[in-house]
Amino acid sequence: MEEVVIIPYGSKYKNDTVLLWFAAHCDAYPYIYPKYRYQEFMHYFEEVILKENKIYLALMEQKVTGFIAFNNPVITQLFISLNHQKSGLGTKLLQYIQSISSGYLELYTFQRNLNARAFYKKHQFKETEFGLSEAENNEPDVKLAWFSET
Repeated sequence: MEEVVIIPYGSKYKNDTVLLWFAAHCDAYPYIYPKYRYQEFMHYFEEVILKENKIYLALMEQKVTGFIAFNNPVITQLFISLNHQKSGLGTKLLQYIQSISSGYLELYTFQRNLNARAFYKKHQFKETEFGLSEAENNEPDVKLAWFSET
């Protein structure tokens, strides 16, 4: 794999980050995608994700290949470009967040997102609650939690 650099988010990467997120989100959640357009993703990124999270980017050859948004202790977003999925980038971003966390992390994903659930279980996250996502999506979700072993 090419060298991966993890950096704090910078505004010069906004368009590339949102394009990656939109494409990966549509691929991961085809049952949600028809509800949203790119402009809504950009607005949500600017008004919610940027304001409420620390964001870290995975860069390869100065190109955004993944990102993670984190509002301690909650991981709110983790997306990898379609060309780089299953390459270890998600693991690198997750391990970075684990290394700067307080030793506890949590997140929510949709119950039918089996790829995400398997990914997080592989990284010692435990499923702790099952419920229903916000009314807008109205999709069954699952809460996962991670505790440091040290």
